[in-house]
Amino acid sequence: VRDDDDGDMESILILPGLSSPAVYGSPSVSLYPDSYTLSWTAESKTEITSFRVLYRLKTKDAKWSELKISPRQSSIDPQGGGTWEGSALLSQLRSASQYEAKVMPENFFGLSQPEKAFHFGTKGAGQF
Repeated sequence: VRDDDDGDMESILILPGLSSPAVYGSPSVSLYPDSYTLSWTAESKTEITSFRVLYRLKTKDAKWSELKISPRQSSIDPQGGGTWEGSALLSQLRSASQYEAKVMPENFFGLSQPEKAFHFGTKGAGQF
């Protein structure tokens, strides 16, 4: 609440627009030698319209591969927004190799940046 120039009181509501960073729910190592299912959730006060997924082999000069995934709303917040979830089957991966991924939720206000990359491996890569 603040006093405007005319001496009237007015209320200002400030809502953060971008969604929260994605929270990963996948195990660190795949059951398969050449594929991995990455799953995550994200919270937002407005509808998440898509998830942008980047992933690459964990080496210095590896290039990022990119996917665009449609979200599914998994819960509704009575005060607005809710939780959205997504998953992506990453295929044609190298056996016993380490990878990194980033998931960026997108809503009306823009693309949320990940706090850090998620690390995973294909079967035989060992734990992180």
